Amino acid sequence: MPELMPLYEQGTRLISNDPMIAWPDRFFRGIDQALINAIKLDDAEAKLVVPQLSWLLTLATDVPAGWQAAGSWLIVMAILDPTAKRFAAVRQYLHRTLNVGHLDVFNALHAAWQDHIPSQWFDQD
Repeated sequence: MPELMPLYEQGTRLISNDPMIAWPDRFFRGIDQALINAIKLDDAEAKLVVPQLSWLLTLATDVPAGWQAAGSWLIVMAILDPTAKRFAAVRQYLHRTLNVGHLDVFNALHAAWQDHIPSQWFDQD
C-alpha cells in the first residue's frame, strides 16, 4: 500500500482542482479496496499509511464511492486504534450514511466489514 500513496496523492490533487472530473468513482473504489486490504498488512505499515488518507473525510463525500471509502477509512482507523472515540465516529458515520440516503453505501460497508468488526456497529436505533 505505501507504493500506492503517490497515486492517491495525484488523484487527490486532480479531484481538488477539478471536482467535476469524470472518474472519481473508480478512484474512490480503488481506495476503498486498498483500505479493505490494509487490515492484512503488518500493523506498523498500516498505522503508517492509513492515517495519511484522512483527507477522505473532506474530499471524498461528494460521490457515493467516496462516501464508502471515507467510511472504510474510519473503520480501518478504529481497527488499528480501537478507542471509544473511534468506535463512536464509525457509528456516527454509519448513522449519517443512512440519514443522507446512501443505503447502497451502508449495505456495501456492512458487506465489506461484517467479518472484521462487531455486528452491533451496524445496528441503527
